[in-house]
Amino acid sequence: DLDVFSSNKYAPPQDALKNAATPTNASAPLKIEWSSANPDAQYYLYTHFAELQDLQANETREFNILWNGENYYGPLTPGKYSLTILSRSPRTCEGVRCSVQLIRTNISTLPPLLNAYEVYTVIQFPQSETDESDGAHVTFFFQFYAFLLYSRALNTDKPF
Repeated sequence: DLDVFSSNKYAPPQDALKNAATPTNASAPLKIEWSSANPDAQYYLYTHFAELQDLQANETREFNILWNGENYYGPLTPGKYSLTILSRSPRTCEGVRCSVQLIRTNISTLPPLLNAYEVYTVIQFPQSETDESDGAHVTFFFQFYAFLLYSRALNTDKPF
């Protein structure tokens, strides 16, 4: 049974990572496209990559990632059975069309691959729903709660 290793808690389910998409034409880019109702909308893109094949000595998989034709990341060589997660600051699309392309480099003998991806829309709130000092209260609460748990652990052998 194939498992993809991830040292990051933020990872899709193993069932999603055990497969990868590649372009139908090995020399063509792998494209992800979607429409945006709002031309000013910003998107976070999370991409997940892991090499699932045993590459021969003469095989290389390396590719660049473009967002609307501009360099987003690369070159990338996915690790064998090891998950690479990429995310950058939010981006806008060109008008109402969003496009991400994975394009193999000149030294690559294999097409790009993509195990999983996620796209999230940034939601802008015109007014803050909370008071700016609320963060300090939350931090104090968590520090105090952690102290209580630590104190309880020292003073009792009961589970939490």
